Amino acid sequence: MGKYYSDVEEADKLFFCGWLDNTKQGNRVTPRNLAKTHRLMGQREHDFAAKRNYSTRWTSDEDKAVTLFIPE
Repeated sequence: MGKYYSDVEEADKLFFCGWLDNTKQGNRVTPRNLAKTHRLMGQREHDFAAKRNYSTRWTSDEDKAVTLFIPE
């Protein structure tokens, strides 16, 4: 069984649906978002997100879910 965190913001959004490239909007991934990525997904995904300035995207709609992937 995976980890369960009841205090995650938008806790109803359980399904990974992709990555957000913050550079496109002129933003930076926040330390809070990186900490959440690390806690929920692991070190590899955290390091990727920090290096590429990406945030994870989540949805409550299971039909929009995608398998976790690391973009090239």
